[in-house]
Amino acid sequence: MSGDVWLLITGTHLALCLAPGPAVLFVLGESMNRGLRGAAQGTAGVVLANAVYFCIAASGLGRLLLASPLSGVLRWLGAGYLVYVGVQTFRASGRERGLAAPAAAEGRVHGVLRGLAVQLANPKAVVFFLVFLPRLLDAEAGVPWQILTVGVPLLLIQAFALMAYARLAEGVVLWRGAAKARGDLGRIAGALLVAIGVIVAVMPRVTK
Repeated sequence: MSGDVWLLITGTHLALCLAPGPAVLFVLGESMNRGLRGAAQGTAGVVLANAVYFCIAASGLGRLLLASPLSGVLRWLGAGYLVYVGVQTFRASGRERGLAAPAAAEGRVHGVLRGLAVQLANPKAVVFFLVFLPRLLDAEAGVPWQILTVGVPLLLIQAFALMAYARLAEGVVLWRGAAKARGDLGRIAGALLVAIGVIVAVMPRVTK
């Protein structure tokens, strides 16, 4: 893989990571409600989902998955989960909990699993890893080499971007006060997540 192609891949991924979406909104919620430790656990789940998607893309299975009937089932499940997260987040904002994560459990594993579920349902991740990326990867290089030279940098970019947003959430809490910040951001994030879920549900299936 040439340096220009590598820069194109990493630059595009960085731009997508910095653009607010389901993963960013979720990690903001974890940071607001559970602190940086919760944000780190949610980030681990998001990065794990990206690792799964990258391995699918590098192995050449991405296009087969998108063309299969299973992709429709996964799309509806993902859309439903995003709507569920959005509704729970919006409802929690009225209780001054703000950007709340669904489910009552607050354990480390549950935080990772929530992050995994949110990112697997993230349309930005699907488009980047299963549509955009396979066209640029060098199929002759082998999966392990692609993971080392492309996959690892992409995962690090995602992790650093999400934790930067988590730090930003801390600053908002200090500036606005915990209750006001959680309420304001919770209502915004909840509405956006529901909207994204609806868009995912009605968008046409990508097959090529």
